[in-house]
This record gives sequence, C-alpha cells and structure tokens, in this order.
Amino acid sequence: MAEPRSEGSLVRYYCTYGKGMEPFLIDEVKRKLAAEDVCQISGKVLFSSSAGIDRVSELKAAERLFLLLKKDSPVLLPAHTNQAKASSVLQSRVLGDKDQWSSAVMTWSRLQGELSGKRRTTVKSQSTALGVTRKTGEEGRGVKSSRER
Repeated sequence: MAEPRSEGSLVRYYCTYGKGMEPFLIDEVKRKLAAEDVCQISGKVLFSSSAGIDRVSELKAAERLFLLLKKDSPVLLPAHTNQAKASSVLQSRVLGDKDQWSSAVMTWSRLQGELSGKRRTTVKSQSTALGVTRKTGEEGRGVKSSRER
C-alpha cells in the first residue's frame, strides 16, 4: 500500500501503456498507489495519488509518466475561422487561469525536489555500501578516493 503524504496533496498524473496493458496498469495504480479518479482514455490512464513520486515512478505496467496539468476537451474551431480569432482562442485555452499554472509549477518543483533528494540519498548510500570515502586536499582542489578495508 502507498504511503500517503497528506489529505490535501493529491497530484494528478497520466501514463501511457503498451497495447493490451491497460487493465494491468489500472489495477497497479489502484493497488500500489491507492489512486483515486482513475480513468482510461485512448492510450492513457489518468489518476490522482498522494503517493510520493518515488512510488509513482516505480509503476511496472506504465511506459511513460506525466504530470497532468489540465484535462480539457479538444478545441473545436469552425473551418473558416480567421487566424487571429483561432490564435486568441488557443491562447486563452492554453494559458487559462494563472493560478492553475502557478500551482502546476509549485507541484513540479516539489516533485523535482523529491527526486533529487532521492538521488542524493541513493548515491550516498551506494558510496557507503561500497566503503568509498572521499577526502578533500588542503587546497580544496584535489579529491582522493580510498577504500576502507
């Protein structure tokens, strides 16, 4: 079972999957991530989860993982719409609400922080497990590595 962050911190994701893998991916996000609002649309599974990014990135049945910024219906424009009008409609749909984009940037930054913290911890634990220590030279330029025995 996933370890939830806190009640209000659900993050929306979507993943792609290989042909025929959708039932396995849907089951996996529900079981491993305690995902909510799980739905499948052409080639994608969308879901919300409060599980950490390290848990989400370990999905076996997913091909690629994305942060879902906005779920919206396709833009339908009449065939003979002038370029300025089409551009205006697309711009308003893409940019939309500034608060939504600010929230998306904050979520992205937090997830990147979680991933970089995981990487630093992994590198540190691997170095310790291998018995590698690093000493900085007196001038701070040279780095020497030695194995403990």
